[in-house]
Amino acid sequence: MPSVLMYETRQSEYRPFFDDDFGPVAINEAEQATSIAQPIRDLLLDWRSASYAGAIAAIAPETLTNFQHGYADNSDRPKRILEYSDVILTRLAIEIPELCADVRLRDVIQSRLAGITKEIIEINDNLEVNVDPESVWKHYLSQGPFQMGLHASMRLCYLSIFTAYESFLVRVMQTALPNESVRVGTKPFNKQLREIFGELREAIWFDERIRTTGLVRHAFVHAGGRVTKDLLQRKMPVVEKENTLHVYPCHLRELYQLLKSPAHQMMQLDRFRDPVVPPKNSATGRAS
Repeated sequence: MPSVLMYETRQSEYRPFFDDDFGPVAINEAEQATSIAQPIRDLLLDWRSASYAGAIAAIAPETLTNFQHGYADNSDRPKRILEYSDVILTRLAIEIPELCADVRLRDVIQSRLAGITKEIIEINDNLEVNVDPESVWKHYLSQGPFQMGLHASMRLCYLSIFTAYESFLVRVMQTALPNESVRVGTKPFNKQLREIFGELREAIWFDERIRTTGLVRHAFVHAGGRVTKDLLQRKMPVVEKENTLHVYPCHLRELYQLLKSPAHQMMQLDRFRDPVVPPKNSATGRAS
């Protein structure tokens, strides 16, 4: 646990980052490159899940507010009055049969029950139970467990985004080299990258920002989030305070924006494209 917890305090910043058209674009690529369709779908699922996970903190206060608005909605008041009075009268008829044996008395009781029910509902409707999202958010921020949750969830989401990309890269490479073992960090890995991607390998793996993000991931996983020697001379993609790394929602969006382009480039490689089948000639039944 770091000695200092740093986290974004603005609720509006905790919004999903996976909110552009990359999903439909990637699905379209999967339909044309069926050999890597499953890795593509898994990448989208992982990124979308991380996007929702990072937004939960802001969704909770809004959910409470929406619940309160729904509870206070009195648009169906007439229906509620009739339902309540009917239920009470039915119970009375079962428990005290002689009380409702007289039809005229039954009508009087039903009318009075409706009036009393209306009064009770009006009293409840006039009770002000206002749930202000901003107040709820500030209350959450004052709680230690919530602060720890914000700090840790941003770290985990950051790791999830990068790990999903790395997994996608390895699975695409494994598809291209089915008889070889593909593992990041091994001696054959660079050679395999060159063989599959050629010059594109610079953009998808050796880009300085992607390499730095990999080192940040390593620091979180193997050094408790402390700044490692490998990171000292690099431009930090997250916040560094007292030798510890801290992730904000903006860093999730920046990492997603960084990785989606090279991911898309991998999807578009000709070697993974399905062969184009020429349309058949309607007269001969043969490919034209």
